[in-house]
Amino acid sequence: MSESTLSTTLTEIRLAIAHFLGIDVDPANWDADQTAIINLIIKRGLRQFYFPPPVLEITGKRTSVTRPAHEWSFLKPITTLDLIGSYITGTITVTENDATVLLTDGIWPSWTVEKGTLVVDNVEYTIATRTDDTQIELSEVWSLDTESEVDYT
Repeated sequence: MSESTLSTTLTEIRLAIAHFLGIDVDPANWDADQTAIINLIIKRGLRQFYFPPPVLEITGKRTSVTRPAHEWSFLKPITTLDLIGSYITGTITVTENDATVLLTDGIWPSWTVEKGTLVVDNVEYTIATRTDDTQIELSEVWSLDTESEVDYT
């Protein structure tokens, strides 16, 4: 299927705005103020598209709202995601063939067991328990070489 003839690019929109405002249509000739004005107009148009004003009906000398603004279905949430960012504070120490991970200069977050995994050198470990603020137990033993300081997530 070929692309619609109604398709346009941001560059074409910028040029159309410049033409409408009587600005040179060559962007290389725009000064900072002209570029800023064109960008503000684009942002205003986007805001009006995403959040259109209510539809008004004029009857004689009265203006009344006939219906609320259109609500775009693609802007309505369909689910909620509970996301937690990476934790990288402190230094971990692990002994080879052991499942205990000690953290210095940091505190394992309370969500470590329920929502966390430990990733070291692209190897992912499931966390079995959080013993205390500085110690966790992995579900399996450490498979990498013994390291005293490593980058982790």
